[in-house]
Amino acid sequence: MNSRHYLLHVIGLSAVPRLVTFGLTLLSLPLMIRALGASQYGIIVYVQSIATLLELLASFSVSTAAGKAIAMCRSTGAGRLSAEVRRWGRLQLLVAAISVVPVFVVALLVVRGGGASAITSAIIVTVTSTVYASIAVTFVRSMLQSLLAFKLLAALDTIDSVVRAASWLVVARWFPTALGLATAGLLHISVVAITGAVLLATVLRSQRIRGASGQLAGDGRSPSVREMLADSFSFLALLSATRLYQSLPNILVGRLLGFEMSGIVGAFGRVIEIFSLPSTVIGNALMVRAQEIKLRGTAVVTRYWHLLGRFVIVALVASCGFWFAAGEAAHILLPKTPEAARIFALMTPLVFLRAVSDLFAPASDYVGGLRSRAVFLFLCAALQLPAIWLGARGGGGVGAVVAMVLSYLVMVSGYVAIAKRVFFGRARYSPPKDVVIAALTVAASAGVALLLRSRPTVAIVVYVAAACLGFLSIPALRRQYATGRFLSFDLV
Repeated sequence: MNSRHYLLHVIGLSAVPRLVTFGLTLLSLPLMIRALGASQYGIIVYVQSIATLLELLASFSVSTAAGKAIAMCRSTGAGRLSAEVRRWGRLQLLVAAISVVPVFVVALLVVRGGGASAITSAIIVTVTSTVYASIAVTFVRSMLQSLLAFKLLAALDTIDSVVRAASWLVVARWFPTALGLATAGLLHISVVAITGAVLLATVLRSQRIRGASGQLAGDGRSPSVREMLADSFSFLALLSATRLYQSLPNILVGRLLGFEMSGIVGAFGRVIEIFSLPSTVIGNALMVRAQEIKLRGTAVVTRYWHLLGRFVIVALVASCGFWFAAGEAAHILLPKTPEAARIFALMTPLVFLRAVSDLFAPASDYVGGLRSRAVFLFLCAALQLPAIWLGARGGGGVGAVVAMVLSYLVMVSGYVAIAKRVFFGRARYSPPKDVVIAALTVAASAGVALLLRSRPTVAIVVYVAAACLGFLSIPALRRQYATGRFLSFDLV
């Protein structure tokens, strides 16, 4: 694959499933959340937050460690890729099997211990079962990505989107309850897991896997089971911190402010997922080549960071645009919850921050930043809870959300600092001039739209028009963005 057009190739393959995902989600998500309402949807958000913590026991982060190992094996020992994938697959299956009974027991005890009488045992068991199917999906995605099998990954993403949207529509039409959504989620992820397993087996059986052109130096040795578990444990520390950071606030908000507020926060989480699709694709595509990038020296790393900076600008443009439409989005998703509009507006910075995190953080884990990021994230998770508690006590839902946004800002800033250290060491880095100019242009465009104090539709039109004018009239921006030049990246 031509490295200069690597991202264009990946984005091109991802375009169809992502567009399908975007379109189907816009159709099905509002119908599903409107049918359930904030309280019923909040129950699922609450139980899923607990289940995602228990997934740590069930997965042990084997799939993440496997992704790193297979990415390196692709560069240093392509001839043993199939055998390595199977070894990691057996380890993941064994770890999951050992955890089944403890996970189900703990899930029932934790939810019941919280005194949530509205949550039935059927909901708990169904959501927990979904965890195990999702482990298989995560493993398959990690393998396909590390093997650079982006066509099959795109096919899996498309199937995932179609089945998920269909399940949401069924829930909205016939089963608008928390248990209905939980059951639909289990069926959906099971179909994706089975399909993914077939696709991965096809890749391994066809023997079309090739190493990267010009394999890098390596010892070519397969890791022992102890080494595989040790590497998995390193990623487990990071995943544990991530899950604690993401899930505990939802649990705390549900306990302090009720399931309705959990439903509002969870609904906005779905909005973030929609907007983060491009940055997730790009971040993951670059993650599996991070080792190659760093090994080729500071000049290549600098160009890589210039590339990330330009994608950050794209995320800034999108998040500022959504801010003007936050109230309308809240009304579409939760028309019977007046508080949702204000909460959505306050949470909009998370759209931008999530994109920055997706772009910078994953690659740093592959080149020496894993331990630092895990320790830092544990610290952030520990400090976040008292901040949210104080915010909720002082300002209710608004105070809690403001605390969540500020905590996320601190976390992402730390991620970028860690990534800078592991890629550049003590060397300095300055963003290119076009990135600075673009950020100022976006800020000025948003400012013009705000000054008009018009209806959201008018404000969005003014913002888009001003941003387009700036990006087309300023030469440095026109060269990078209008021509699509910012998508090109060459390892050589």
